[in-house]
Amino acid sequence: MGDRLAILGGKTSCLGFRAVGMDAFIANIPADAPALWEGIPKADYAVIFVTEPLYEVLLGADAGFPPRDEPVVIVIPAVAGSRGIGAATVKRMVEKAVGADIVVHE
Repeated sequence: MGDRLAILGGKTSCLGFRAVGMDAFIANIPADAPALWEGIPKADYAVIFVTEPLYEVLLGADAGFPPRDEPVVIVIPAVAGSRGIGAATVKRMVEKAVGADIVVHE
């Protein structure tokens, strides 16, 4: 497993992460996500952040996505706003780990 961080997303979403030293894989359109994902040297990364629009495309395109082990994939909202996918993913993972829904609903 690598020790680097990366982000896979649109240009606007990626620029701030690149400014703090993360590797950025920029998709011009969400449909570019599968080709970009395949080109990422996953062994180099501990965590790869993926914006929600690209995450949705990757889920539909690759039965092995997200990987079950490494690198860790964290879903984040794109600049355009949240679709609730990241929060729903965390909620499912917590339910699986704990066996109950303990996430506070506001």
